[in-house]
Amino acid sequence: MNKVVNKRSLWIFLLCAVVVVLTQFSILRPIIDFSLFTEDDWNWLFYFRSLPDLNFLQKLFLTWTKIGIHEGGYAIYIGILGILFGNHYSLYQYVNIAFKIIATLTLFPLILILFRNRLLALLTTVIYGINSASTGSFYWFMKGGIFPAIALMNLFFITYYYTMIKKTKILLMVSSVLIILSYLNSPTRIFPLFFIIFGVETYWIIKYKSPTTVKNSIIRLVCFLLPSILIAMIAPVSPNGRVVETPGVLLSQILAGNWFNLLSPFAGIGYSLLTVENMRIFGFMDFSTFASLNNYLSYLAKGSVWIFLLSLFFLSLLIPRKPLRFIITAFCINFVLDILMYFIASHHLTIAPGLVQQMDPSLFFLTKYPTLVAIFILVVALMAFWEWLKGKKDYLLVAITIGPVFSLIFLSLMWVTIAYLLDGYNSIHYYFQIPAIGISLFFAAVLVLFYKKFKKKYARMLVAVMITGIIIGFYRSSSFAINREFLGIYPENVRIKDQQILHGKLIKKMGEFNRAGNILVYFELPKDNLSFKYYKRALLLDSISFATMIKWQVKGDGSGCIGSVNDINILISSYQLKDGKEGFITSGRCRQVTEKNVFYNLDDLYAYKVEKGEFIDIKDNLLKELKLP
Repeated sequence: MNKVVNKRSLWIFLLCAVVVVLTQFSILRPIIDFSLFTEDDWNWLFYFRSLPDLNFLQKLFLTWTKIGIHEGGYAIYIGILGILFGNHYSLYQYVNIAFKIIATLTLFPLILILFRNRLLALLTTVIYGINSASTGSFYWFMKGGIFPAIALMNLFFITYYYTMIKKTKILLMVSSVLIILSYLNSPTRIFPLFFIIFGVETYWIIKYKSPTTVKNSIIRLVCFLLPSILIAMIAPVSPNGRVVETPGVLLSQILAGNWFNLLSPFAGIGYSLLTVENMRIFGFMDFSTFASLNNYLSYLAKGSVWIFLLSLFFLSLLIPRKPLRFIITAFCINFVLDILMYFIASHHLTIAPGLVQQMDPSLFFLTKYPTLVAIFILVVALMAFWEWLKGKKDYLLVAITIGPVFSLIFLSLMWVTIAYLLDGYNSIHYYFQIPAIGISLFFAAVLVLFYKKFKKKYARMLVAVMITGIIIGFYRSSSFAINREFLGIYPENVRIKDQQILHGKLIKKMGEFNRAGNILVYFELPKDNLSFKYYKRALLLDSISFATMIKWQVKGDGSGCIGSVNDINILISSYQLKDGKEGFITSGRCRQVTEKNVFYNLDDLYAYKVEKGEFIDIKDNLLKELKLP
C-alpha cells in the first residue's frame, strides 16, 4: 500500500484537483449563473434570522431540537451562510460548489487507499465530479450541506479503515468525530452509513472469530453509532410527522398490490450512469409495453437485449477466466430479472382500480428505463464477485462489486423513509448524490480493467485515448442534462447577480425596515411579455418567496405580514374599510406561514413601476388612479 501512497500519487492527485476544479466550474455554469433562491431557502433564512437573541451555539441547539432531524440541518446550514454573506447571493452558491469540489476530491485518497490503484482513484474522482447525478442539491441553496457531509463521510471511511488495521485510540476518536459531523450536516442522507458500518463489523467478526475482534468491534460500534443516536433522540424526526408516517404508507401501498414501488431504489443506479437522453437507445415505452408479457418481450428484443448482450461480450474480455460461460450465465440471470421486473411493474394493472396508487404516468415509464440498466449493473457486479470468490484476486473486481452494492444500500434505506419521492424524472435528483459515488466507482473500475488488458506501450496509449474520449462523452451527456434541467425550468434566464442587484435596489428604495407592521408592495411590470416574465421571475412575485425575501431584511422580530401584488384589478377588488381605516385585504407572508386575509392600511402600501431595472415610486399616482372612495 505504501507503494501507491507516495510522491507520484501526490502529483496525480494535484492533476486530478486541477481537472475537477476546471470541470466543475464548466459543467456547473448554468447553476452558477441562473440558480435563484427558492421559497424553502427564504423560509429557513428568515427562520434562523428571527430566532431570539441567543448566542450562536444556542441557536444551533434550538433549531435542531425544534425543527428536527429532517429539516433542521437545512435551516442551520443556510442560516450560517446568511450570517456570513447576507445579500451576496452568488457567494452562497460558490460556497456550495467549493464544498462539492472538496467532497469530490476526498474520493481520490479513499479509493487509492482501499483499492491501491491510482488510475482507479483518478477516474472515479473525475467521473463523480462530472456525473449529473451528483448535482441534485443545487435546486436549493439550503441543501448544500450534503457536500460537506459527503466529504466528511469519505474521510471517515479512510480513518475507519486505519482504525481497523492499526487499532489506535486517536484514530478511533477522529473517526467518531468525523461520522458525527457528517451525520449532522445531512442526517437524512447519511444515516444509511450506520448500516454499512454494522455490516462491515459483522463481516469482520465472522472473518476473524476471536474474542478480541468482537470486543474491538463493539467498541467501534459504540463510538460510531451511540453519539449520533443520542443526538438524534433530542430532536423530532420532522415536526409535521410526514417522514415518520412514510414507511407505513409505503408498506400499505405495496400490500395493496402496487408492487412497482419495489423498483424505486433501482432507478437511481441506472440514472447514475445514463441520463434520460441516453435511455432512448432502449426504445420507447408506453402503456402497451406492459399490457402483456408478449409486448414486453417484444420491447426487450428491439433494444435492450442486444445492447446488454454486446456489453457482456465486451466485459467478458475483461472480467472472467471463461468468457463464454460468463456471457451465458450473466445474460440468463439478467433476462430472468428483466422478466421479473415486468411482473412487478405491471401487477397494479390487475388489482381493483380503487387500490391503484395514483402517480404521474410519465414518471412510471421514465423510471423503468434506468431500472433495466440497474439490473444489468447489479448482474455484472454479481458476476465480478463470483470471479473474485473463485480465486481471481483483483481489487478491481471488488470495486465493480462494492460500487453498485454501496449505491443500492443507500437508495434502499432512503426509499423506506421517503417512498415515491425517490423516483426521479431524470438523473438530477437530490437523493442520487451519494449513490452516484458507487456507480462512478463501478464505471471507473471497468475502464481501468480495459486499460490493464493491454500490456504494450502503444496499445495502452491508444486505450488511454479511447478512455479519455469516453470520459469526454460522459461529460457532454451530463452537461446536456444539467443545462436542460437548470435552464429549462426557468426560460427567462434570470441571473442570480441580476436578482441580487434588483433586490438591493428594491430594499434601498423601500427603506424603513426597522419598523414592525405589515407591508404590501404593488409592482407595475413592463407590458411586453418577455420583460414581464423576466421581472416577475427575478423578483419572485406572486409567491411567498418574494415576501420572505423582504422579511429577511427586516430587523428585530420580523413581526407583521408582507404581501405583493402585480395586478391592479386584484388591488382594486381587495380594497375595504376596516374600523374606519382604508386599506386592502389580501394574502401575506406572516413569519413562517401564509395568511389569506391580511389587512394592509394605506400607510402599509408601497408602489413601484419597474422600468429598465429601476424602481420608480408611483404610490401617489396609483392612489389617484384607484379612485378610492
